[in-house]
Amino acid sequence: MTAGDSAAAESRRLRAVAEAHTQAANDAYAKSQNYEVASRTEKKTAFILSALEDRYWPSSRHAQVDLVLVGPGGVFIVDTKAWAEASVVGGRIYRGQEDATGELENLSALAEVTEEDLSVIGLAPGEVRVIAAMACQPGIDAWVGDVHVVGQDTVLRVISRHGQRLAPENVERVLARAESLFGPVKASAPVSTLLPDPVMPFDPEPLQEPLLTVDEVHSAILDVELAKPIEGWMAFLHPTQARLVHRTFPGPSRVRGPAGTGKTVVGLHRAAYLARRRPGKVLVTTYVRTLPHVLRSLLGTLAPDIVDKVEFTGVHAFARGLLTERGVEVRVDPDGATAAFSRAWERVG
Repeated sequence: MTAGDSAAAESRRLRAVAEAHTQAANDAYAKSQNYEVASRTEKKTAFILSALEDRYWPSSRHAQVDLVLVGPGGVFIVDTKAWAEASVVGGRIYRGQEDATGELENLSALAEVTEEDLSVIGLAPGEVRVIAAMACQPGIDAWVGDVHVVGQDTVLRVISRHGQRLAPENVERVLARAESLFGPVKASAPVSTLLPDPVMPFDPEPLQEPLLTVDEVHSAILDVELAKPIEGWMAFLHPTQARLVHRTFPGPSRVRGPAGTGKTVVGLHRAAYLARRRPGKVLVTTYVRTLPHVLRSLLGTLAPDIVDKVEFTGVHAFARGLLTERGVEVRVDPDGATAAFSRAWERVG
């Protein structure tokens, strides 16, 4: 190698080093701007969400979840997907041409484990929600089962829409339980490398706008503050009630208890739970003619996302409708029914 070749090689090496330093400087400057935005909003958003970042799945030291957020809106399991192409068709999600629904079904399984664990302190199952945040699909907004698939830039707004569902003291209880359920990922010690001072570019390129602006964060805060709190029983139950809601029964079951013990509350939460987990509609019947409308209204507040998957009706109205659909003539004899009931009452006493 000639002296000229050596000099040229050294020149290329120095140029590469300078370019690397310049890129490092640009990256550091960009991060500093993002940190500035974060520092201005961190205190204002702290009361909305408490974030458990980079956590292990329960009983695992391999599977990890990006974020578990706890706040007035409930519990949100957030997993970020950096897929270049994603589409939802017919309730299934595709990564390019590949069906990737199985990955989101794993998140649903995680939600079920979380629901069961948090029911010990009384959190209703419907207050655990799963969000798949698509980093490269800003406009997406769809459902795959019970997983809400949204663009990463809209996650905060999606969460804020749930308003105030948990009282502050219950948020603390849920957060403490979640911290013990999701173990922290222990990061290895960073490798320190001594580098010369970076060469600052003379005319740096404009920085990319942050995903969330200060105004967007403030708007989300306002949404939560203005949201009317729901009644306490809609989000927090007695642990015995919460366990009944998601329990698996081998056949017909009966829940008994005196008036005021929460049988109707359990029934509503059970209907919402089944509607989220099963295909088709859930039927809720009652002997009180005016109660179906009241129950539907309550479910609209409790679980507005699945209220259309639950049918409320009276027992007699359901029976009449079923017979009519099958062409069976229905003729009610009120006097005869009253007489039959009176005779039965006299015999039984």
